[in-house]
Amino acid sequence: MSELLTNRSRSTLNDVAQAAGVSTSTASLVLAGKAEKRRISEETHRKVHRAALALGYTPSLLHRSMRRGRTHVISFYNAFRNRDWSDLYMDQLAAGIEHAGGSFGYDVLAHCNYRRSAQETYEFLNGGFADGVILFGPSADDPLLPLLRASNLPTVVIGPRGEETELSVVRDDEEEGMRLVAESLLESGHRRIAAVVERLGDRIDPTGRLPRLRANLAARGVELAEENVVVWT
Repeated sequence: MSELLTNRSRSTLNDVAQAAGVSTSTASLVLAGKAEKRRISEETHRKVHRAALALGYTPSLLHRSMRRGRTHVISFYNAFRNRDWSDLYMDQLAAGIEHAGGSFGYDVLAHCNYRRSAQETYEFLNGGFADGVILFGPSADDPLLPLLRASNLPTVVIGPRGEETELSVVRDDEEEGMRLVAESLLESGHRRIAAVVERLGDRIDPTGRLPRLRANLAARGVELAEENVVVWT
């Protein structure tokens, strides 16, 4: 037992069984809470739990999820493939996802290795670590999208930068958002307004925010001049 305690590697079920002097199947039944149903003695029950505690043994969540067919983990992937500490929008989005997941008994796994290819990323997302994926902000030609569409992995896309008809989608309320932007600018005393819009391929402003902003400003008597619109690529 003392030799096992000094071993810094992860303890296994077999280690627990050996330390308790029982078979691996018996140790498994005890730790799964099935000792009483299988008429395993109280003494054996104590030995197994004592050995597991001494060895610091915890069941493999991956193996357990494979048996149950569910991990209770949701993957979150930012298709912009960036993350900045000053990005308050992403902080609020992530907090909302975490809160919603937790309320249903799910943990959220955020992915941050953006060096993988689309195929490698897909294989990791669909590798059994999670029950589903939340994909944020993919462009219409994002190479992850066809892979996810062809898979059986439950996927929800938040704020796609293009049309998406096959996967479940949650979109921003662009009309309400631009109304609030216009109100905030005008209430702060601004009258000469500029806007920066995104270009994706041959599409400018794929989210359609610019005409909505223009309309909301115009309804309040302010023009957004064409020379004040900057296209960002």
